[in-house]
Amino acid sequence: MTRYGASPEEWAHWDMVLGLTEDLLPVVSQPNLPIDPKSVLKTYGKVPSRLTVTGQVVGFPGWTSYRASPADLAAWSSDDRLGICLQTRLVRALDVDVEDAELAGRIRRALEDWFSDSGVFDTAAEDICLPTRTRANTGKFLILFQIDGDLPKQVLTVDGGIIEFLASGQQCVVAGTHPSGARYQWTGDLPFDIPTLTLEEWTDLRQTLSDTFDLTLEGWSEGRVTRTGTFTSSAPIFDPVAEFLITHSWVVGRGPGVLHIRCPWAADHTTESDLTATSYFLAGT
Repeated sequence: MTRYGASPEEWAHWDMVLGLTEDLLPVVSQPNLPIDPKSVLKTYGKVPSRLTVTGQVVGFPGWTSYRASPADLAAWSSDDRLGICLQTRLVRALDVDVEDAELAGRIRRALEDWFSDSGVFDTAAEDICLPTRTRANTGKFLILFQIDGDLPKQVLTVDGGIIEFLASGQQCVVAGTHPSGARYQWTGDLPFDIPTLTLEEWTDLRQTLSDTFDLTLEGWSEGRVTRTGTFTSSAPIFDPVAEFLITHSWVVGRGPGVLHIRCPWAADHTTESDLTATSYFLAGT
């Protein structure tokens, strides 16, 4: 019998080996299962989802704030129809959504070169193996790395596709079967070493990709995440002020089209201000 979901070993690896228990969620990976008529899902296999007692597929409500328990993982890992979603709260992802194998290969080599030259890995360059998720039937791929902070999803438009930075409020599938029928694979087997970047290193990596592959010449566009975890794109307007505020840790909160920041004149306040007292509205809003 075909196992479409993640294996017990894969669940154990992401749970106990990498210690990402709270950030894991189920995704229904087995094809051709009925969707609950009351569900808002139109398709499944790429977003957090679960099965009802009658075997129908439904979404996973409130998943952006859910923190899984060992009991959750014990139940999910016992169902061979379920794959694994990883919330990108700390471990982030660059999702290279480019079908053209030649271009995708050039982007991948650029990423490998940047990580090799950056000194992020504490090992010899020839031993570096980026945690890279692939599928046999496409040139698309995804890499994982860690960055602290509350970061938004960002998109760079390239020839024939996009490069997406998946961050707070987002997720990616790390084990199971893609709706196309191909299983997700990891280069060099399941990752053990997920590199950590500073905000400055992330800014440098992002600029390197923009300089090399940017189709629009407008840089990365920033989107927002709604309460349901759905990404809403905004106009690709580069905002250097927002860039500075984010990379220099001025941001204390966010809203649609707005950054709440530390007030530069906080020392002169007569009363303590709340986190939304001083705000910067993004270009284009």
